[in-house]
Amino acid sequence: MNQNGKWLENDCIGDVSTYIFVEVKKSWRDARSHCWNLSSDLVTIHSAEENKAVRNISTSERLWIGLFKDPWTWSGASNSSFRFWDANEPNYGSNGNCVTADLGNNGKWSTRNCNNRHRVISYKLHRA
Repeated sequence: MNQNGKWLENDCIGDVSTYIFVEVKKSWRDARSHCWNLSSDLVTIHSAEENKAVRNISTSERLWIGLFKDPWTWSGASNSSFRFWDANEPNYGSNGNCVTADLGNNGKWSTRNCNNRHRVISYKLHRA
């Protein structure tokens, strides 16, 4: 992590991934706006390895990720089909249309009301 609270990760093709952890709790929409102001978006998770990287960023209980119900779509328009739902999720009986990663539960995902306030993880990809 650098002094600005950003985690940097290099992949094998020369791109640099930046995860930006936001400690202040926000609603999902406010979280996404905050990420946009950083020229990023809520994190999209493509694999178990990426989910583990997000899980290692913070010990916070829940973080907003970019998945929302429309049906289930990523905020950054990614076509990632990776899912890491907790037991009994997604909960279609609730009004949870946005998704958190529960870092205290091995990074499992659960639906939450979009107006709830959770910490945020943004993601930005840079060409090296």
